[in-house]
Amino acid sequence: MSLIVIRPALVKESAALIGIIAEVYREYGFVFDARAEVPDLLDLERVYDGVSAAFFAAEAAGSPVATIGVKLRGDVAEILRLYVLPAWRRRGLARRLCDEAIGWSRGRGARRIELWSDTRFTAAHELYRGMGFVQSGRRRLDDANRSEEFGFYREEGR
Repeated sequence: MSLIVIRPALVKESAALIGIIAEVYREYGFVFDARAEVPDLLDLERVYDGVSAAFFAAEAAGSPVATIGVKLRGDVAEILRLYVLPAWRRRGLARRLCDEAIGWSRGRGARRIELWSDTRFTAAHELYRGMGFVQSGRRRLDDANRSEEFGFYREEGR
């Protein structure tokens, strides 16, 4: 088994990060257009500046195999773009990536963590609940995939 390292994503691997997300979209039969679905990853360095937002990758054998992003709005952090390649699931990567994003957020004063997750990502919902997130809300997106999402939140040390 390869050593897995969680680290900040590199600008030069933007295409590989987008590829991870595209593969998961294909797995679920979703339409994928990077400009529509992940425009932030087309401008990784500007959007994820390390101050108000960060993007992390799980790396194995020199390549990214999973992703997560986090953005701050005051004392609220939003987790986004948690995707793990199918061959790398069930190894604790999603939890490790969440822990990294949450730790980064806490270190910058976040008191609440929020996220939205497609209703079809049931394994992710189990992970979030197991990490103390509470399901709250539902929304429908106006996108090519007719996406519906559940909201989740977790209070941090109030």
